[in-house]
Amino acid sequence: MSDAVLFETKGQTAVATINKPKANQLSLEVFKGLNAALDAAAGNKDLRSFILTATGDKIFCAGADLTGGFGDLSPVDFLKNAQD
Repeated sequence: MSDAVLFETKGQTAVATINKPKANQLSLEVFKGLNAALDAAAGNKDLRSFILTATGDKIFCAGADLTGGFGDLSPVDFLKNAQD
């Protein structure tokens, strides 16, 4: 996992928290963290639910983080990571 997505289990529930202060923008780091959280949850047969939440109390997620660009990826590959 990364610091951009926190993951924990509470009983039979998995909780993934987007942790990008200010507006919880989606970035490649967040996509990778969410994929890792989903993989971890899928591998745990004791879990019965998955909650996706975010830090802060005003904004769940403001959309894509355009300040960092797409890194080494083309815009199309960036969107493919989002779809995964």
